[in-house]
Amino acid sequence: MTFAALVLHPRGNILVRGPFSILFQLFILVMISLQLSTFRYPKPSNKVRYFAPAVLAIILLFLLSEIWAAWIATILAVGCLVYVLTGPMVHKRSAEKTGVQ
Repeated sequence: MTFAALVLHPRGNILVRGPFSILFQLFILVMISLQLSTFRYPKPSNKVRYFAPAVLAIILLFLLSEIWAAWIATILAVGCLVYVLTGPMVHKRSAEKTGVQ
């Protein structure tokens, strides 16, 4: 998110001031809290259909121009946010199907 903000808005301090900075700081607090929590998440590295596109996107970050890399970084950040918000529900549903908690 920081890389994308610096490239897409080079003159604006959108991560320091304004409404986007509040969302960014909340995102960081949520990520820190989840690292300390006991929520269970499915491992995307176990499923090639999730892991392969993420690896490809990270490789493209280094190969494409700065602007394209910033957009890819933004897409990765949004994907991470979706994973954070839906991970516990997916894990709970898959645990109920297999009978494991």
